[in-house]
Amino acid sequence: MRKRAPGAAATLALFAACILAATSCGQDPTFWDTSRETPPVPPRIPGGPSKMVSFDGSMFVASGNLFRYTASGWAGVLQPPGRAFDVAATTGFLYVLSGDGVNNSIWRIDSDGIAGTGPGWQRVYLTIGTQDVGVASIQTIFGSAAGFFAGVRTGNVGTRSTYGIWSGPTNTLTQFTPAGENQNDLGLLSGAAGNFISTRGGSPSGGTPFGGMFPAAGGAIVPGSEGRLFMGMTTTSITPSGTAAPIAITRGGSIFLAASSLSDEPFASTGDIATGALAEWDVNGYQMLVVGIQGGNRRFGYVEFGPPVVVDSTTTFPLRRAGSLFSVPGAGGNAQYTASLGRIPVSHLYQFNGTIFASTQSEGLWHYGSDRWRAIPR
Repeated sequence: MRKRAPGAAATLALFAACILAATSCGQDPTFWDTSRETPPVPPRIPGGPSKMVSFDGSMFVASGNLFRYTASGWAGVLQPPGRAFDVAATTGFLYVLSGDGVNNSIWRIDSDGIAGTGPGWQRVYLTIGTQDVGVASIQTIFGSAAGFFAGVRTGNVGTRSTYGIWSGPTNTLTQFTPAGENQNDLGLLSGAAGNFISTRGGSPSGGTPFGGMFPAAGGAIVPGSEGRLFMGMTTTSITPSGTAAPIAITRGGSIFLAASSLSDEPFASTGDIATGALAEWDVNGYQMLVVGIQGGNRRFGYVEFGPPVVVDSTTTFPLRRAGSLFSVPGAGGNAQYTASLGRIPVSHLYQFNGTIFASTQSEGLWHYGSDRWRAIPR
């Protein structure tokens, strides 16, 4: 009996098998990266989580609810009223910003409240003089050893929104009034570290520069910072002197020491747009500063700066782009980073109890462990 010729479906299957064999032998880079992608898992903390802060021996982060991480792992915590979307901490209180993004309110709790042995969440109010501002468009909150600060929308100049800052040690905040500045147009509060705070300033065409860096205790704007668009602050020992100091980063990726006057030139620069994510990371016996970026060709994640190196009396900071082997050695390596967190915009970075965490813009909270980046599973 004469055998029938193979049908179209069989021919197509045979052709596909040949193509697969040919490409697998050639180790196409696309297959190389895909083979190292972190399998997607439903994240424990979804969406775009807030920055992370430490308070009373625990780490806290918000994304609709408030989450608490301890040395023993994830733990329950008393929830504040409303939908929590930002956190801050001072030496005495944990703060949460909750609401719908427009009509927002601030709540705070102390260590006894966290432990369940004291008062729960207490409302924080904003005032002008002795008058309660009421429901305000509070956008950001930050805390440091110097105090607590809130960035509040105050109005508009043309099509540009204007912002002021409220601060204070009690549950009644007053408006921050730096000398010589329009207190209702300081730029959106973007960071607090050491004895300084920063804002997203600007220099309107034909207008007066607004915002920059300010002493947390008040006083005139830091000279040299006028109109700079700062995205974030942190304290790190990756500095020219090698000692811990507050730093700030601009949208353009320039990193400055926070001081009584700002240098004309940054001490380091990413060469990419910065998201504001900043953290010191100690890993595998190596200390570095990790900085969230938004680069070209869909290159996200972070870059790394090593400790300062002095060559011919010139101090430089080694820049390792897009996840060097310093931070992702071992089984996963650089390819695993590039195929996972390196493809995702990172909003915040934070190290707690030896683990580095990354809040992404939309893919939940990630961490680094077992030589690879991955979303924290439920």
